[in-house]
Amino acid sequence: MPAVVITFSNCTGGSAKTSTAAAVSIEFAKTTGKRILVVDIDPQRDLSKYFGFDQPEALEGQSNVVDVIKGNAPAKAAIVKPVIDNEYRGVDLLLGADHEGAALEQWIASSSLPAMYMIKALRPIINDYDVILIDGPGSMGIVGQGAAMAATYVVAVAVPLMKEVRGVTELEKHLIRLNDDVRSEINLPPLEVDGIVFARSPVRVPRQSPNAVRTGGTHYHDIIEATTEAYPDKLLLPFIRTSITVPDAYSAEMPINVFEPDDKASQDYRDLAATMIERGFTAPKTRSLAA
Repeated sequence: MPAVVITFSNCTGGSAKTSTAAAVSIEFAKTTGKRILVVDIDPQRDLSKYFGFDQPEALEGQSNVVDVIKGNAPAKAAIVKPVIDNEYRGVDLLLGADHEGAALEQWIASSSLPAMYMIKALRPIINDYDVILIDGPGSMGIVGQGAAMAATYVVAVAVPLMKEVRGVTELEKHLIRLNDDVRSEINLPPLEVDGIVFARSPVRVPRQSPNAVRTGGTHYHDIIEATTEAYPDKLLLPFIRTSITVPDAYSAEMPINVFEPDDKASQDYRDLAATMIERGFTAPKTRSLAA
């Protein structure tokens, strides 16, 4: 059976997509026993750094995601088994690369069916894994569009700030355009924002919940409440709470749930992964092509 593909996306950078992709992939592997692959397509290649590869494009003889996209290497040649803190965590990595986003965008744009580039790249390995998680770039240019096109589920990741939440709205608009301009023409089911994750949040659950405690600034809560009202069925709980350990993990280039498993953000990511599993994000969609 082909893998379920989850693309973590937003139309702005700094939204915690990479931290979320790294932590959730490890929790999926730990709790489900499924075969997990993470794909690093963000030009900052932070996901590869989290998994132990500081400059993947500099590794002699090692292929990376750009080689795969350009047809210079098969996907299997760019996949590694990363060791984090001296241990393999059950997650394979399709290595990223410093691809100077604009140059790769131009190359993809000049190819045939540019929006299909990630689907083409993953096709040879789609049956080798149960779940593939893509860390998309912080924009919806051609690279970001292709990452979304390959998705079974699109998950928006944002911090509760105005710019990042606007990025979710912009993401929706881009998905609608992809549906109208590309997917409807080739009989693929429409894309939508299937879930929204709030990271670096002052609260673990929305204020409407009986377990919520109002902490942090009013601005945060107003944005969270407005998003809860706009997307009542899309929010994935818990929100990932802000923690002084998170920047330490980032500096150490390690997923937070490996760097400090007992941190409150690590606990939240464990529960977020459980929520995603419970809500079916690791299972194929059942809707028909006409849905």
